[in-house]
Amino acid sequence: MPDLAMAASKHPLFARVLPERYASTGAFGPLEVGPSRFPGLDAYVETVTANHLFNREQLELYGNLHFGDVARGEWEVAEDLDLSTWGNNYYDCVLTAARLFARTGDPRFLDLMAPMASHFLETACFNTDDPDDWLSGFSPAYGEHHRGTGHFEQHYAEGIWAYHYLTGDERAREVGLRGAESIVERQPWGNENVNCRTAYQRGSTCIEAYKATRDARYIQHAKHLLVDMILATQDRYGRIGWVDAERGKIKGEQSFMMALYADTLWKYLKEAPDAAASAKLARLADFLDRYARKKPGREAYWNQFPRPNDRRKPEPVPGQPEPTVYWNSHGLIAGVYACAYDLTGNGKYLLLAQNCLADMWNSQSKDKRSCHT
Repeated sequence: MPDLAMAASKHPLFARVLPERYASTGAFGPLEVGPSRFPGLDAYVETVTANHLFNREQLELYGNLHFGDVARGEWEVAEDLDLSTWGNNYYDCVLTAARLFARTGDPRFLDLMAPMASHFLETACFNTDDPDDWLSGFSPAYGEHHRGTGHFEQHYAEGIWAYHYLTGDERAREVGLRGAESIVERQPWGNENVNCRTAYQRGSTCIEAYKATRDARYIQHAKHLLVDMILATQDRYGRIGWVDAERGKIKGEQSFMMALYADTLWKYLKEAPDAAASAKLARLADFLDRYARKKPGREAYWNQFPRPNDRRKPEPVPGQPEPTVYWNSHGLIAGVYACAYDLTGNGKYLLLAQNCLADMWNSQSKDKRSCHT
């Protein structure tokens, strides 16, 4: 009986419908069902998924295999370490599994999503009896690298809300709203010390809470984080940064972080259209194309570099640990181009997005390593 109970607990009962039904709801935006247009992408997803499920069984770990960007080798037993597994509590792996399930109908992705969501809602979540606890509802970063004051909260509302809408689990709604409420009402220091990474995290949380409740406080706070604190720093090249409160200076961001941020800014602009902000997001896309791109026509980007200069070619900052945008982060760069196209209708951004994705999944890249940290 214990073995039967354990087996049953690994596969909770869910009803599901055809992917076309999920796509028709519009809950995930434009959703391409079935195989993607990039066979390399499908092969990559298949390998990563099989690797994750294998490791999960061998190590008896459910939820997330990675706890705060721990090196993959410390958690995985599969020999192929070129491809990571789904699971890292620093990025929204719940959303990845939810979208893959909705797009393909493959029950394996539901099997990934449910324990991951439970991990974020219970195991790795601050659940307190004190409604005024400023961390109530947050999933913390466990890794030493991401415990600094600039990264003191991890809350990925988009994945939690996707899980809620797919399963009806009211616990997810409760935690999602708790996290947003904490950001708006109980974290003044964090809201005035915002970089691209935390703006994207916090902004996403507030936007999803707004979409679920239509409480204007949430969308107004998203504007503060995304537009007032970050987009206002954009220079004439299109580059954005963050205000160093201690030194009173604007510090430039990594290309990777700008791309993460741009996705949440795009989500905000879909809820609160703003022509000036849309134009600035397009300028950010121009910046990546012109100044972060290593060479014209080549899909390779500098991640860390000095202030742009029209009189010299782009070059990295000497001694930086992550000078180049990794292969599997090129999808984020393509996302900036796609967001710019969606907001402006300018076909040049669509072509940039298509070129970036086609190169990413068709070039047989040898740099298929772990995500940025």
